Amino acid sequence: MTHTETTKNHRAAVRPVRSPELLMPAGGTAQFIAAVENGADAVYVGGSDYNARAGAHNFDREELREAVDYAHKRGVQVHVTMNTLLRQEELEGALEYAAFLYELGIDALIVQDYGLAAVIREAMPDFPLHMSTQATAQDLRTVEAAAELGYQRVVLSRELSLEEIRSICGASDMEIEVFVHGAICICYSGQCQLSRFIGGRSGNRGACAQPCRLPYRTLGEDGKPERQPRCPLSPKDLDYLDHLGELIDAGVCSFKIEGRMKSPEYVAVVTRIYRKYIDRYMEEGRYTVEDLDREALEQIFSRGGFTDAYLRGEPDRRMMSGDIPKHQGIRIGKVVKRVGNSTLVDVKLYDHLAIGDGVEIQGKKLVGNVVTYYKELKGGLTRIGDLKGPVSHGDPLFRISSGHQLEEARRSFRGLTYREGKYQRKRGIVISLRLSPEGMFQAEAEPAREERSAHPLPAVRVSATAGPFDPVSEGVRGTSKERIREAMGKTGGTPFRCDEVRFGTGFEGEHAPVSIRTASLNEVRRRLLASLEEALIIRRSPAAAPGGPAGMNSGCAGSEAGSFSRLISRTISGAAAGGNSLHRVEFWFYDLETALTFRIPREVRDAGLMVRGLVPAAGLERLRQESGVRDYCELAARTEFDELVPYVTNVTRGRESAFLETHFEDICEAAGETGISCGQLGWLRSFARAGVRVYGDFGLNVYNRKSAEVIRSMGAEWSAPSLEAMDRVNGAWPLMTTAYRPAGTYLISPKKDRLRIRRAKDRSETILLPAEGNMNLDFSAAVRRAKAETAEYSPVVRFYYV
Repeated sequence: MTHTETTKNHRAAVRPVRSPELLMPAGGTAQFIAAVENGADAVYVGGSDYNARAGAHNFDREELREAVDYAHKRGVQVHVTMNTLLRQEELEGALEYAAFLYELGIDALIVQDYGLAAVIREAMPDFPLHMSTQATAQDLRTVEAAAELGYQRVVLSRELSLEEIRSICGASDMEIEVFVHGAICICYSGQCQLSRFIGGRSGNRGACAQPCRLPYRTLGEDGKPERQPRCPLSPKDLDYLDHLGELIDAGVCSFKIEGRMKSPEYVAVVTRIYRKYIDRYMEEGRYTVEDLDREALEQIFSRGGFTDAYLRGEPDRRMMSGDIPKHQGIRIGKVVKRVGNSTLVDVKLYDHLAIGDGVEIQGKKLVGNVVTYYKELKGGLTRIGDLKGPVSHGDPLFRISSGHQLEEARRSFRGLTYREGKYQRKRGIVISLRLSPEGMFQAEAEPAREERSAHPLPAVRVSATAGPFDPVSEGVRGTSKERIREAMGKTGGTPFRCDEVRFGTGFEGEHAPVSIRTASLNEVRRRLLASLEEALIIRRSPAAAPGGPAGMNSGCAGSEAGSFSRLISRTISGAAAGGNSLHRVEFWFYDLETALTFRIPREVRDAGLMVRGLVPAAGLERLRQESGVRDYCELAARTEFDELVPYVTNVTRGRESAFLETHFEDICEAAGETGISCGQLGWLRSFARAGVRVYGDFGLNVYNRKSAEVIRSMGAEWSAPSLEAMDRVNGAWPLMTTAYRPAGTYLISPKKDRLRIRRAKDRSETILLPAEGNMNLDFSAAVRRAKAETAEYSPVVRFYYV
């Protein structure tokens, strides 16, 4: 292992005054407490519904109420994920749940669905909304569009490089959140259909089965097997610990850790380490990552190391986990031999091992267990057990878990509940004391100011009084300041730490002019701290109408609640108005050449619907050079299509974005009569502002009428349905869009699904799609499906052809 020093870069002189937020995941009570106790500024959780981790232990309403109060007393924010796509009939329930979260005092909602975000904003305009990474925010244009839609913060796609992040932060006032540690999807979040295609479980609906972690056979163009890793789609976990200073200087306001499915020990370890280096950089402008901390991260969870490939702009094979897609631990030795037919194995150790550690021998098969037998032998060997299964000389030995590390992590949250325990995390307070001429003892308490705190402190001040106390007789000393300071500073099992006791009017000397019993001081302190706890609990009253500011109090009148219920009904019913009917068929082509030679099936032509072809806008220059046409109308005349429309893909980073930037005016001119279909929010907004007719494409994930309405508000005439509405009958629809380029041409899944790896000419991303997609086209079935599921918000029957 090597030391890595991170120092101020050229922007360090303008390093933010406030520390970036450390945002930790919590999939349960223990994880939540572990995050707070180890230094999180905010915690994000999933509620009982509408979040992208349906398999996690999500918080019920009462548990969430307790967690929020526990966090707010300690100055920690709570964000709730509602980051799935919603059907029209689910919007009302989702909005009602959002209203509960609003009243509860949740600090922000993390949202993917544009329709859900819109109805929440209409009903509760002061409820902060964060655009989920599931919305695939990949550039400044999308961030600007998000600001226009009312989001306060954008969670950027994990694939962005440091230079891209720096550029976005430097050009936008929007809060920018970046993932800095944890598992990553090989597909751009929000654009993956592989889980639904293979197993019927949609990631966009919170049920991802993680097919990217499965073994696949890799085939070449000729169909012959290629020697590639067993799990060619499984990346290592992200680790940006070495880059925190650069990200802080870039202007990132929130560092997010992935892991709502992780253990409380994981949360404790990762929180502690990231807290340490964020604080160190903010205080000193530099830091060196210590070997023990780097090893601790690798020990608690890693898939054969970590990757920062995306941040460096180099997503190559080194970022992949190889043959083993799960936690691999740390290599600490190798097998020498098995002891006879027993479960004991002699090993050569390079690092520490103890009883209670978890080990795994990674030979032809994985053989692992918790070490229950440990004996040092002569010759530098060690005998361990209990290990069943085949092992061979030279097989590598890994320590999967460290009993010492786990025990140390548990100390930070063991025995703690939301209500009681010996807490490490306490909020600093200042207590101010005065003594009136009448002998009234007056105490006030407020949170201490923390210069670099990630979040502004609430303006909270509470008071308590005691007395009046009679003045002492001449020559008799009253209660000493030291005794008063000691009594008032005892915060015990409260969430507070007394940083300072200030003496004001009436306390001119070292002793008070009155005698105050310790019992009275204790009683004042208890009432004071209880009042402060209560004051830090946030409750909102429901907004009475769209655009109306919400009050802050601990309850709401029945008439207000009734008004809010009616508001929900109005908001949802408004979104239900104006449904569409099917009136066109679209064929979406991965390249221009295929579109030019395509023959429209007779059953499609006989249906009497307009037939439109969609081709890559990034191919315009090549199109003009090879065919000599000026625009897409002229090109359509050479095909069987009624219209030929250019499209912008769901992810435009790299070559496509560069082409669009350089040829923007040319594309506007060529698409002047036909319009352009945009699968990316930022480019849709840009073309609409340029006066071009625009349509929403699949990358926008329009899945309900309200989402379609939002995209229309951005300038689109209508939108194609999300890929969530597609099935095998719709052809070769994109299953993955990835910045990584897997080797080979085909992947064969464990269920024998044949996937094609497509590397497009005009874009930097790689696409995975069904290899037999063209053969699965079924017009009648697709029309039936569209009428049943998407006609209410999209007029299109869509086919994908390669």
